Formats: sequence, C-alpha cells, structure tokens
Amino acid sequence: MLVMDDNNNENGIVLTDEQKRRRRARSIAIALALGALVLLFYVVHHRQAWPRRDAAAAVTDDRYGRQT
Repeated sequence: MLVMDDNNNENGIVLTDEQKRRRRARSIAIALALGALVLLFYVVHHRQAWPRRDAAAAVTDDRYGRQT
C-alpha cells in the first residue's frame, strides 16, 4: 500500500518553470473571463430591474407611466 506522507523523499510530479508560468497565465485568464461574466450578468440584471430615467420618463411620477 502506497501512502504519501511528509517523510516521503519523492516529490511526485515536479513542474518546470515554463509549465508553472503557463498554469498561472491560464488561471488568470479563467479568473478574468469569470469576472467579465459576473459583471455582464450584473449589468444585464440591473438594466432590466431598474430602467434608466430619461427625459420622457421624467414627466411621469409613478412606475406605471401615468402622468400626474
């Protein structure tokens, strides 16, 4: 039975510096893509939830568009 512990002298898989650099770049790219997706969902949700008040909407006082 093979058991890994701190006293084991084998390091297992050792990545080269190039592999570490590529892994880091890939992780950063995934994080940026995920952040952009979250930002996109946030913007779309809030654009639908709270419509922008423009000049035409300024003449109405209630949320149903009735003029007062």
